[in-house]
Amino acid sequence: MKPTNDKNPKNIIQKTFKTITYITYPGFFAALGTYLLYNGFVDYNTSINILGDSVSSGGNWIDSLSESTKLWIITWASFALHALFPLVFVVVMVKRKVFPSLHLPDLKHRLIAVGFSLVLAISFSGILRLLEAPSILYTWNQLVVFSLLIQLIFNSLKFKISIHMLSASAFFAFFYVYASSFNTIISSDLLSTQSAAVLKLFYLTPNQWILAAAINLPVVYLARFILKAHDHAELIIGFIVGISITFMNEWIFRSLGM
Repeated sequence: MKPTNDKNPKNIIQKTFKTITYITYPGFFAALGTYLLYNGFVDYNTSINILGDSVSSGGNWIDSLSESTKLWIITWASFALHALFPLVFVVVMVKRKVFPSLHLPDLKHRLIAVGFSLVLAISFSGILRLLEAPSILYTWNQLVVFSLLIQLIFNSLKFKISIHMLSASAFFAFFYVYASSFNTIISSDLLSTQSAAVLKLFYLTPNQWILAAAINLPVVYLARFILKAHDHAELIIGFIVGISITFMNEWIFRSLGM
């Protein structure tokens, strides 16, 4: 057997795009969004306390927990339930030769993996309620649940879409939507600390989120296409679905007054 030439340009390109694929693993977007939103929420309320909403569970012992403790618990719970456990599940199934590979080329295997992730995401909603987390985190997790349900529907219809593109586009769309909403609320005649607090909550302005998406999404698209994980139709539909469900999720929660 000939040794692999790691310096071969083709091999370097393949390794680069595989690395991009691992970094943009959909579960990481869910966990990253949770951390950014809660960390930003804490910073936001430190600057100006106008976001007092939370999803109440009625448990008095919650009041004794500091925001930093809640941040730690919710962040690690999100990482475990959104990213780590689903990944370990797939790895174990591959090791047991139930799934052929981590890329899940077979739709029936995707159905199993997505269904498992959906149960964990719903479980995370319970943790948010228990800890009386800010409602924006609950909205974010509902988007995660929504995206998993959409994937189940597509897979049940024997159609494969790019989960990477769906997750990445939904991530950037969500932060763009909410950054836009809060910047609209804050007018020029209010204290400048409020505008600074918005940036702490969402980190970037709406236009900067668009720029971040314009830089990152084409890279994810190219990586998945070069690795032959998806064709153009599957990638484009994944992108469109990710954007669409974000705005649909926002509309549903506004309609319900949440």
